[in-house]
Amino acid sequence: MPRIAVFDSGLGSLSIVRELRRAARSGGGTAEIIYYADTASFPYGSKPRAELGRIVSRTISGLRDRFAPDAVVIASNTPCLVLDIRDGRDNGMLVAGVRPPLAEAARLSDTGRIGILGTASGIRGAGLSRMIRRYRAAARRGPRFFRIDGSELVKMVETGLFLRDAAACRAAARRILDPVISGYGIDVVTLSSTHLPFLADIMGSEYPGVQFVNPAHNVAKAVLGACPDGTRGKNSLRIYASGDYAALQDNLQRLRVRRKVRPLLLLQQQ
Repeated sequence: MPRIAVFDSGLGSLSIVRELRRAARSGGGTAEIIYYADTASFPYGSKPRAELGRIVSRTISGLRDRFAPDAVVIASNTPCLVLDIRDGRDNGMLVAGVRPPLAEAARLSDTGRIGILGTASGIRGAGLSRMIRRYRAAARRGPRFFRIDGSELVKMVETGLFLRDAAACRAAARRILDPVISGYGIDVVTLSSTHLPFLADIMGSEYPGVQFVNPAHNVAKAVLGACPDGTRGKNSLRIYASGDYAALQDNLQRLRVRRKVRPLLLLQQQ
């Protein structure tokens, strides 16, 4: 069965892991998932571009050398946008990323006004500008995109505050989204951080007329489709963390993920 390694700077990877496991089961196949939470490097969004590039490159190499996966998923929009990473092969191993689903959001929008909610470095970087330009060149027209800094919401997820204080998350979501959604008539918002799907229900209840688009399903489908068929064995999940794995363990248990988190410092092995 395919072995897929998934990583980002913390809890965000879980939104991709869940979709990979769901897609494997619904397709009648199996997959071995390795979830690496690089909590020692959280947040990716605060890192200079060169340092972020080194972290991502060394983490991919470390996962390849230790686990020999069929695919590595960079489960974070921020490095994919800041470093302008494209999906491709590295010595036969698939390397895939997560990016704002612009085309899907455009299909869903009636107003042609779309919000891109992500980390500050992700939405402000040149990578997103290039992605929008490429999309518009291919579409020959396009909606208006509005960049929304959701860094505060990402932190609320990573620290587990969303599990303890929904009211604070709701208030933060209103403060961040109200000026843009109300001011510009936005009807679709992309969840362009893998942490943000954990707040999708809160944001959806506050803005029932807005569609919040999570790209995780499409990412999982594409990755599984590019890997060997998983028709034997059982689905499995192993979880590792580079930093405070006890805090990650606590948050995962609150999310009913009952797997032991093991310490692993990939970057120190380089």
